[in-house]
Amino acid sequence: MLPSCTQAFDRDAVLHANNTGQWNLDHATLLPPRRAVIRPGYADSEAVAAVNPFGARVEPLTVSEIRRSMINATRGEIERMPLPGLLEVIWSTREYLGWIDPRTPLRGHLVHWREGQPVGVMLRAAEGRMSPGISAQCSLCRTSQPAHQVRLFSAARAGQAGRDGNSVATYICADLACSHIIRILPPVSELQPEPAAVVTSRADALLARVTAFTAGIRGVETASNG
Repeated sequence: MLPSCTQAFDRDAVLHANNTGQWNLDHATLLPPRRAVIRPGYADSEAVAAVNPFGARVEPLTVSEIRRSMINATRGEIERMPLPGLLEVIWSTREYLGWIDPRTPLRGHLVHWREGQPVGVMLRAAEGRMSPGISAQCSLCRTSQPAHQVRLFSAARAGQAGRDGNSVATYICADLACSHIIRILPPVSELQPEPAAVVTSRADALLARVTAFTAGIRGVETASNG
């Protein structure tokens, strides 16, 4: 039985148990299989869409849109920024597009849609990691998992504040794969009779927290992100 998002779990074990996913080593994201197979315990995107009136959370992005969306990076950093394989992205199962720089593993990137426009931020992971053998929680998807799967990421604030050295930091899934983790279905129970609806609720909360996180980088006040 796959664990719910309130339990700590090892995503490598989930990958092994499902035996149909694959690792994209370029940007360290667990992708759904290419053929039309639904992994056991993984939310069918069509089933989720049926109870999700908002449809896709991330519209397809182009290379130029991603580069233009970056709000806290220099022109040189944006020009050198490596991009993930966009043709492999299943946009209907994403609240944000996140990837790790394969050449600089401590650097990550996150792009999401806000009011019809993409907002992108450059992240930097702390060099140190938490002690092994304990659990940690991602502040965006609120999933408890082994500590090595969560890292402290910081982001320079946009504009002059960032140039002055101000930044925002929070704990996020080390591979920036929150959208995949929240779609691991909880077991059916009397309290959770419709697992797909649970996934939609998680997606709403994830998107709200991502929006609040990037708003803080932009220096914009938002409502509480729960």
